[in-house]
Amino acid sequence: MANLLLEPFLRPAVAIFTGALLSLVWIKNFYNFKIERFLKLGAFFTIMALSLVIYILRDRGIFGIILYPAGDTVLNCSIAYLITFSILKREGLISDILNNSIVTKIGTLSYSIYLWQQLFIIPRDSLSSWSGYFTFPINLLAIAGVAWLSYHCFEKPFLKLKTKFSLI
Repeated sequence: MANLLLEPFLRPAVAIFTGALLSLVWIKNFYNFKIERFLKLGAFFTIMALSLVIYILRDRGIFGIILYPAGDTVLNCSIAYLITFSILKREGLISDILNNSIVTKIGTLSYSIYLWQQLFIIPRDSLSSWSGYFTFPINLLAIAGVAWLSYHCFEKPFLKLKTKFSLI
């Protein structure tokens, strides 16, 4: 049934569609929409809690008749709101957390972490002979080390080349 509804395509595509639509509405200011009046800290935490509840209920199959067709759309809109809040609110608790030096360093290394994490996150009971060596917290330290090396040895030099050969 899921294949008849194009679910394998639509489920990830709805996230892209939601982001594209909301970026047009908020960034290009269609219909004179003023998002700033909706950016309240209470709404931020309410939407975060609602997203968590929807995710847990959907994952466990509770309220499937409602959450299966609409749960992803609600989650995508919630994520878009949380990202917008984090970008536009330059002061306050959320901004302080996101601008923390440790979080900023993790953000700088995030692409390298994304590239290398799969090598070190090995299920404990897997058949791999490496699974005993890369258990928590050693796997996180290995990811951090390799990501740092990757960033400084590959990404930074290529970013310098990018600026050197950039036309603008």
